[in-house]
Amino acid sequence: MLNMEIRDYIADYATQPITHQLLISILKDYKRPNDKIKALRANGLLQSLKKWLYVAGPNIRSSKPENRLLANHIYGPSYVSMDTALAYYGLIPERVYEIASMTSKHSKTFQTPVGTFSYTHLPFPY
Repeated sequence: MLNMEIRDYIADYATQPITHQLLISILKDYKRPNDKIKALRANGLLQSLKKWLYVAGPNIRSSKPENRLLANHIYGPSYVSMDTALAYYGLIPERVYEIASMTSKHSKTFQTPVGTFSYTHLPFPY
């Protein structure tokens, strides 16, 4: 498979998070697909959000996934909440620079190339 074809595949999936499993299926003809993924990251065709989760890189001229969608894939189960939800619905005038979510897991923050994602523990049944 040529690099141009791989670029087209990545562009086709650019509006959603790209999992490692999807990349492996696209690169099934390669003897060492993980090395090719590393090369795609180095060439700016992929950006890593966390281990096994990617988005189209800066060299792919296409729409990017919404950060609210990415928040659910980065750490789950979770749902977008707090300031992020209030700003989205126009209930607060401030601009929100961090995607805030609630989770039943431990609280955690992820610094990624596309933004900061914070997760706050909320006990069941909330």
